[in-house]
Amino acid sequence: LNTRIRRLLEEQGRRRAERELAGQLHEGLLKANAFQVPPSLIEGALARIYDRVRREVLGPRRDWVDAEKTRVVEQLRPRAEEEVRLSYILRSVAEAEKLQVADAEVEGEIGRRVQGLEAEGDRAKLKGMLEGNREEVRAMLLERKVMDFLRDAAQIKEG
Repeated sequence: LNTRIRRLLEEQGRRRAERELAGQLHEGLLKANAFQVPPSLIEGALARIYDRVRREVLGPRRDWVDAEKTRVVEQLRPRAEEEVRLSYILRSVAEAEKLQVADAEVEGEIGRRVQGLEAEGDRAKLKGMLEGNREEVRAMLLERKVMDFLRDAAQIKEG
């Protein structure tokens, strides 16, 4: 039991450190690459972020009233703009470094995600959803590859 708890705590610490490093890399990339992005792309990202936040905070079928919704949307707008800018930056790094995601990697990711579910119906449902969103899975894997590349190339300062 102590060994399992130790492994769990180590894994949580490792994931937290990875998230912090990714956040620092994102922040550095955004700071070093200030540019305007098309408002339509910001609006699309804003709608996705808003929907995700709304579902997490209020549940799947509820929404904020007009004044509150406007306030929440305006608070999320800078995050949406950063997401769009970051996607351009990461795509540019991937192109410059010739980083790509093979079909086999997409298949492997879909298999890993589906494998963790116990119920056969849940696995089939998730697999169908992921198969229908292959390009999103590919984009997520490409972002992961770019972040791994940047993390390996970064000069990490302790403290």
